Amino acid sequence: MRRWIAPLAAALLAPALTITAPTAAQAAPVDPVKALRQRLASGDGVRVTETGHAPLKDGTLIAHRTGALRLSPSGVAAQDVVRRDTVRPTSGIGTQLRVERVITVGGRNYTSSPRFADRLPQGKEWVTDTRENTRWEVLLGDQALNALEPSTLALLLRTAKHRLPNGDGVQYRGTVTLARLYAASPSFRERRGYTPLGGTGKLSVRWRLWLDARGLPARLVTEDPHGDDDIRYTGWGSRFAVVAPPADQVIDARDLGSGAAIERAPHSSAESARSGLVPTEESPKAPEAPVERRETTLGTSSRG
Repeated sequence: MRRWIAPLAAALLAPALTITAPTAAQAAPVDPVKALRQRLASGDGVRVTETGHAPLKDGTLIAHRTGALRLSPSGVAAQDVVRRDTVRPTSGIGTQLRVERVITVGGRNYTSSPRFADRLPQGKEWVTDTRENTRWEVLLGDQALNALEPSTLALLLRTAKHRLPNGDGVQYRGTVTLARLYAASPSFRERRGYTPLGGTGKLSVRWRLWLDARGLPARLVTEDPHGDDDIRYTGWGSRFAVVAPPADQVIDARDLGSGAAIERAPHSSAESARSGLVPTEESPKAPEAPVERRETTLGTSSRG
């Protein structure tokens, strides 16, 4: 009897061992920061759709951005994004202010916008500026939190107050002060330019972050004293090229005279406060009439 007891026991244990190992591997938790770093290192891209709201004296400014970002180990390397600004009065139908397109590639921003129309020489369609703070101004839009930055993502996960299941992914919720964000986020420091002290440093941004089953950002919603913002990330792994405009259609911002820097010219103090998250009590100024401009779109293809 002993001769067949040992082989039988081994035969019964073998399937159990075979099943247990893969199950344990599948249950291993995803590290979102590691997953993001791997995507950044891949050099692939991601598509973004963003909608922000900023209060005006007699209504709301709505900013809508759509486009594609190309990634690199250091963060966002290039982008091609179209922005549409609309004013929605307290009562009545919204009025479109302008449509502008921004291309960022090779460390330069190129902006095609109706706000430059009356100063552009004949044949010029794009204005370029190489200042670093304007690079992050256009890359981040109205969003103070950069979910594509590993150090910022780590801060949000570390300070989250709630963790909720969300389909195959997970949702986190929390708040973060500007002082803490400034300490953790290189892009926020570069964009802001100075340390938020006193009451400004204590201002908080409320946020909700959705991660997909791979641990990658799928959606980020923020709310602060100056408005709210909702950005969605789709098409992770997309492959596309971001190409600078033809050189003969480009003019340097310095050649347009003073005040021609390409960061978005806010239509109100509320919108200005949103981008820098600083208190303000100024009254908003009336927007200028929009100028018609033909726009083109970026063609992208997704890798299967």
